[in-house]
Amino acid sequence: MSKSTDPNHFFQTDHSVAETRRKALKSRNKHGAPIQLQSKILAVLLDPTQLSTIYVAESTGIARRIVLDVGEDRHILSQRSPTVYPFPPIEPFVKIYGSEKADSLFHVLQNDEVSPPYRGPTAPATCLALSPHSSTGPLILFAGSWDKSIHSWHARTRAPQRIYNNGHTDFVKALVTARLPSSSTSQTSVLVSSGADARIIIWAIATGEKLHVLRPNANPGGAVLALAISSPTMVPGTTGGADDSQKDHKDAVSLTLFTAHTLPSIRRFSLTLDPVASLTEIAPDKPITVHETSVYGLHFDDEGDLWTASADGDVTCVAREKDWQMVEMRIKAGKGWVRGVVVDDEGGWVITVGGNEETGELHHVYSGHYDEITGVVVLPLLGPGPGPGQQQQQQQQRHNMAVTVGLDGTIRRWSLHPAALDDARKEADSNGGDGEEEEEEEEEEKGTTLMTEEEERELAELMD
Repeated sequence: MSKSTDPNHFFQTDHSVAETRRKALKSRNKHGAPIQLQSKILAVLLDPTQLSTIYVAESTGIARRIVLDVGEDRHILSQRSPTVYPFPPIEPFVKIYGSEKADSLFHVLQNDEVSPPYRGPTAPATCLALSPHSSTGPLILFAGSWDKSIHSWHARTRAPQRIYNNGHTDFVKALVTARLPSSSTSQTSVLVSSGADARIIIWAIATGEKLHVLRPNANPGGAVLALAISSPTMVPGTTGGADDSQKDHKDAVSLTLFTAHTLPSIRRFSLTLDPVASLTEIAPDKPITVHETSVYGLHFDDEGDLWTASADGDVTCVAREKDWQMVEMRIKAGKGWVRGVVVDDEGGWVITVGGNEETGELHHVYSGHYDEITGVVVLPLLGPGPGPGQQQQQQQQRHNMAVTVGLDGTIRRWSLHPAALDDARKEADSNGGDGEEEEEEEEEEKGTTLMTEEEERELAELMD
């Protein structure tokens, strides 16, 4: 007996039919110069060692390296800004906040390089990390998965490396890497993972050994959705690296690990390896509570302040100088959720991705994705730095851009240059936000329908 996979053969609500039609119409747009992959994209990671290079994690359990082709002789196609839809109430968006000026222009050529897949996970790959930079060892790409394990590959050759498993009992949600002094070696590279099981695990990258496991009873915030590491701090009175062996008073570098949870709290842990690997919570009675519900994203700007994104629709900036207890800025990004936030420190922009209600000091909304946006990164200034006598010219050729990924399987890029943003705003004003609605009206004029001619005749007979 054959089984149909055509959704039109099954009962659907009016809302689901309208949503399917909306996505079909919007999927045709070329805003953001999209790169179309074959499956949903769940995470994006910037490669700090190679210009214009990102990694993405896909729902089919693979990862890919994408090299965005950036040229100097063609501008990106103009980006039309938002169209208002009567449905659904939540619409994917890229929002730009700020008013400071950037010294850059935006150029893109459509000759991007998409690598063959990094294979290994048997379930969707949900998060990515790269090993700490090393002048001797290879760059390693890590991917956490729904299969409760973490897979790794040589980032350049895609050769499989170690699998980190038997640690999590549920989906792996977030990954970060760091390098810390230890008693056995001058530096130890570690991988920190978190998951839906509320566990936080420190792994030795070189051996795959679990150095420390923080279990749910010591982590009351629920599933850990995001991780971020702040600048190193000195821990007085602890043993340092080999170079400190002659000192009377030895200090060891520790890192502060920030964790975001399904409960509206952000917690801090001191991460050290001496005398043994440990995660010690800092001020457990004073978690950072700046949201009303789950916190999805954490990001540190160049000044060391913490930016947070939440399901309550808010984005906040929490001040380091005030011991993380004061909100310097709160952006009401929308009535829907905010999936992620990044800061373009060069240009002075705050970029958020999530729902669609426009509030706060919004500068511009880029619209292009037709399903939920799952990640955003800022591609840093591209091209060589200015040489003697060429400063102004080189500044005009350098640019930053935001790169977003989503469940629609596309990678899109958006100019962060003030001139390009102003042009996009003017175009949006002149179009009145009617871009996709015009396409919808054209479809209606052509008589596009979800029913066949025979079904329409039967319906007409019934109506008579």
